Amino acid sequence: MRRFAIIFAVLIMILIFIPITDAQEVRDPGKVNKLLSDFDTPQIIPGNSGIFKFTLNNPYGENMTSIHLNISVYKYATIDTSADVIDIKNPPIIQQSMKQEFSRSVHNLSSNDKCNITFTIYTRKDTPHGSYFSQSTYFVRFWLEFNYSGEEYTMFSRGYFTDEQWDSLTSDEDGIGGVNQTYLRELGCDGIIPDSSFGVKIPIPMWPFYLLVSLTIFFAFLACMFYLEENPGKYPWLEKRFQRLQGKMNQFLRLSKHGLDKTIKSGNKKK
Repeated sequence: MRRFAIIFAVLIMILIFIPITDAQEVRDPGKVNKLLSDFDTPQIIPGNSGIFKFTLNNPYGENMTSIHLNISVYKYATIDTSADVIDIKNPPIIQQSMKQEFSRSVHNLSSNDKCNITFTIYTRKDTPHGSYFSQSTYFVRFWLEFNYSGEEYTMFSRGYFTDEQWDSLTSDEDGIGGVNQTYLRELGCDGIIPDSSFGVKIPIPMWPFYLLVSLTIFFAFLACMFYLEENPGKYPWLEKRFQRLQGKMNQFLRLSKHGLDKTIKSGNKKK
């Protein structure tokens, strides 16, 4: 009889603690951080489009079902300024939805399985893009909902918290993973997944670089000529090359001057 009582007590404990263990596993920051990975984000020239890619993973021991992922472009920033996307003119849009939000649903994701998520960011030529020296970044946030072991879980990224909420979440040193888990539950969130971003940037023109290289070569050439004139006979083979080049340059200048004088005289005769 005593043996049956012990077995019954053990079964009761298992039934009580298994859901808690599952919930702890789902909310474990080490697992939550693996839900989204392998981000491949574009750098877009205004007026063009770019492909945004990442992977949705199931890092848990059982299936994730009824998965719903919401993606939204929510903030614009440069070194000098920042603003909510709704407050700027002609922001980027997600081509699949033709607005700043895009949703993707997945019926089932087996343990350690993954799903590749891809969408296209479209911009206009007048989409805000900063300047050459203060290029722009657009931040992307994620809202993830799914079922696991009969329970519903909701996780979202930094972009869904206000600054005040985020300060309160990260000010508790005793929190798991540096986050106040109790306050996180109060906000209706079971875990914090990563934000991401992409750039809308005008390409820096290359002509200043080419001009700098050309000037460097030109002044290096002048420095070599000056050195040879100051040290005659030290490098005779190089002096011959420079003298030959100098002769060709003088000949070119004479011919150019002769052609210019001839053109001027011809013009005066016509008058």
